[in-house]
Amino acid sequence: MKKCPKCGAEHNLNGRFCSRSCANSRDMSKRRGIPHSPETLEKCRAKANEYWSNEENREKFSKVMKEAVLRNPDSYSKNNVSGRAKMYEVLDSCGNSTKVKGKWELKVAEYLNEKGIRWTNNMIPFAYEWKGKFHLYFPDFFLIDKNEYVEVKGYKTDRDEAKWSQVSNLIVIEKEDLRRLDGKIS
Repeated sequence: MKKCPKCGAEHNLNGRFCSRSCANSRDMSKRRGIPHSPETLEKCRAKANEYWSNEENREKFSKVMKEAVLRNPDSYSKNNVSGRAKMYEVLDSCGNSTKVKGKWELKVAEYLNEKGIRWTNNMIPFAYEWKGKFHLYFPDFFLIDKNEYVEVKGYKTDRDEAKWSQVSNLIVIEKEDLRRLDGKIS
């Protein structure tokens, strides 16, 4: 009898593992409490650096990721904030649970709900070009009955202008506009 190194089960099968599931498990060394050697870590770092320093590899990965976002935009738009703002869970005007980024978007969502304006933040992205590269832009809100997009922004950059130029029916709500909603936004 052999003992499976993943789960500890005894078995008589060929090979070290008791099942395909155990054989396919990742990072066995960490699960067994055995850290990678410094040499192994350095080899992994060097390989990763070599791969990502190649412009062709980065472009290929970028293209694949953009295509994935286009196929499934909600996986990106509601959850990816790059660590810049806290996520708040709210109900959109249709009663669907969704997330907004930061207190400013939360304030706009509450305002829209209070006024009975139907909105969503689950939408198809707009393509735009910035510094010779293709990017995707997800406005913060879409006003369903008005067929307008809303962007909540505290400041404006050249890149923002490039994004916004792709959306003819975009309303930009700035910091001062938020203060007028109820005077509570700092």
